[in-house]
Amino acid sequence: VVHRFADDPTPDIRTRVATALVNKGIALGQQDRPDEATAVYGDVVDRFADDPTPDIRTRVANALVNKGVILGEQDRHDEAIALYGDVVHRFADDPTPDIRTRVATALVNKGIALGQQDRPDEATAVYGDVVDRFADDPTPDIRTEVAKALVNKGITLGEQDRHDEAIALYGDVVDRFADDPTPDIRTRVATALVNKGIALGQLDRPDEATAVYGDVVDRFADDPTPDIRTRVANALVNKGVILGEQDRHDEAIALYGDVVDRFADDPTPDIRTRVATALVNKGIALGRLGRLDEAVAVCDDVVRRFADDPTPDTRTQVATALLVKGIALGQQDRHDEAIAVYDDVVHRFADDPTPDTRTQVATALLGKGVALGRLGRLDEAIAVCDDVVRRFADDPTPDTRTQVATALVNKGIALGQQDRHDEAIAVCDDVVHRFADDPTPDMLAIVAEARAYRP
Repeated sequence: VVHRFADDPTPDIRTRVATALVNKGIALGQQDRPDEATAVYGDVVDRFADDPTPDIRTRVANALVNKGVILGEQDRHDEAIALYGDVVHRFADDPTPDIRTRVATALVNKGIALGQQDRPDEATAVYGDVVDRFADDPTPDIRTEVAKALVNKGITLGEQDRHDEAIALYGDVVDRFADDPTPDIRTRVATALVNKGIALGQLDRPDEATAVYGDVVDRFADDPTPDIRTRVANALVNKGVILGEQDRHDEAIALYGDVVDRFADDPTPDIRTRVATALVNKGIALGRLGRLDEAVAVCDDVVRRFADDPTPDTRTQVATALLVKGIALGQQDRHDEAIAVYDDVVHRFADDPTPDTRTQVATALLGKGVALGRLGRLDEAIAVCDDVVRRFADDPTPDTRTQVATALVNKGIALGQQDRHDEAIAVCDDVVHRFADDPTPDMLAIVAEARAYRP
């Protein structure tokens, strides 16, 4: 098209050439050829930037926005932000609905890029600008961008611990869009409610949080949209967590069962993760009620369902299920079986690079060391503690660092039980040397324990 008609001055043909170039850019992007795609989008702007034809102006706006998206995917956020600003500068006063939509999209994307650069105040200002400009626009795609802007602004405020402001924004989303039938907007409403529940939980307002999670389920339980089904699953799991924190374990167990009943056969990766999480949390709740055999059975169910799932978050849940099983077995003095389970965690996940899963491997080794100690196999327990340090000493993840420190303290205790007091003191001094400057509350407690332990 471009080769044949690039020099044709006919407006309709010029529009087709601009369209062909934009579509070529999209196709190149879908083929993972981003540099070629951005070059094509630049060509659209170079050829048609001054053309007053509305359809061509729309193509130019499309090209700029699409190029910005690709630059963002390449972590070239400054360039993307500049492009989105160019869209607003060129087209802010254009009344064409499609172009107004591109301006709204550019602003939302600019806010996202600013957030990724850790510039939250600028991001929230941009999201506010979207609402100021487009709040009353009836165009469905623009209403979607306004809903996105409000939700994203709420997320940004939450990351700044400005939870009350975030809650107000999420309420605004619901007030504005609760009755909108557009699937993307319904998804934003569901997201706003889930995020509102999270924010209420962070403000220690658990009863309000559980009420909001219940509202999500009441509004969206029958919605077939995958993203909304994910929000419903999130709401149920989050409500279960809060009930557990209130020692309402029977109610939590029932909710986790509801997650499994509703979503067990859903192939969506995020929902499969929620089902796995629900089952793991059910196992934990059963353990807290002393129903240890049932807890072990639920953990076995997690492994049976999800052992071969490649999703990182689901793999973490499988590792967690095995840990919970090991703990339950230990509480029944079935230490040899617990050791076998902890070995299984290490066997399955030792090479997994996911931070949360690495933490679970460290925890499994720690649990194995404790079980060996309870069986009086102190030399083996000490060797396992050394293995934790060898594997994870340089890991920057806070929870994994905590496990390394705990392993050293446990080694010191085991050495003390063998009357190897000088070695025990040296190990505890090593804990203080390694971790005294770590401000994490759990680490502060472990360092204090190491300092106090003088066998």
